[in-house]
Amino acid sequence: MSDHADAQFGRFLSGLPPNQLQDLEVISNHQLARESFRALNHHALSLKELKISNLREESLTSLDEFKDCTSLRTLRLDDLNGTTPLESRHNDIFLSLRTWLTSLPHLKSLHLQRLLDSPLLLHSLLLTPTIHLEKLTIIGYTAATQPARDLHSALAHHPSLTSLSIKADGDDMTPTDRNSLVTSLCKLPHLRELELKDISDEFTNSHITTLATHLPLLEYLWVSGDLITDAVLPALAQLRQLRTLMFMALTRFTVEALLDDFVANLEGPGNWGFNLNVLNECGEELTEDGVGVVREAIAAKVEGSFEFSNWRDPDVSEFEGESD
Repeated sequence: MSDHADAQFGRFLSGLPPNQLQDLEVISNHQLARESFRALNHHALSLKELKISNLREESLTSLDEFKDCTSLRTLRLDDLNGTTPLESRHNDIFLSLRTWLTSLPHLKSLHLQRLLDSPLLLHSLLLTPTIHLEKLTIIGYTAATQPARDLHSALAHHPSLTSLSIKADGDDMTPTDRNSLVTSLCKLPHLRELELKDISDEFTNSHITTLATHLPLLEYLWVSGDLITDAVLPALAQLRQLRTLMFMALTRFTVEALLDDFVANLEGPGNWGFNLNVLNECGEELTEDGVGVVREAIAAKVEGSFEFSNWRDPDVSEFEGESD
């Protein structure tokens, strides 16, 4: 877009009949900022879906212009660089944005990506009694901070959630941090989709078993972890709606437990078409033959599938040890 794109697009939006625009998605690199965002208020009553990627600092510091757009049901904001701290550098903008986000009573789906202040913004939103999110995606924050801890605690106060996806840097999280996160997640009984990327890298068998026990409606679970074993399988096998299970953790499973404690307990129609992904297996029992046996058993029981790969040491070359 040209340097005049913001003014041009703003004039275009203002030139439309009022309250005609129902959804807007911007995915390209752009210079949209204050004039375009202000013009969206011309469609405040009709605008239901707003998705803007590649937000630069000038765009981020113009987000306070959305204040009249309170009919939104879907909102996505993606910071291009993840380097603009609104709360500390542009506090007036941060406060206006927080006030606006907590004034969206119809909001059902929210996606925030690489916004440095996501934990602070979401903490307030999740505790707003007039907002009942169903889908929440948060990408790109540091979990071992006090704002993140407050965010994780606030999740427990939002039981309307049916889909939750978190991708956050979990380095330096303490055992208490991880336990508190799991405790909050267990208070979301309507969850059907749960994705925990990076933030769950140090999860144990106990964390995964606890989640499975408290979230009976799960249909999709993506989790990592620190050496997950057969101990998690009986609890996971009780998830009668589970269709996809993704283990990005280091795992050490046995054929016997996968067959007896897990596959044998899968049932239709809830588990029909079930897909199991074990993608970092570091044990020795799951040989090629063993994987074939498990794959055939899943296919026979629920017409499902089994994707498998062994863990590869990132410090060892793929070709190390090979000779000419």
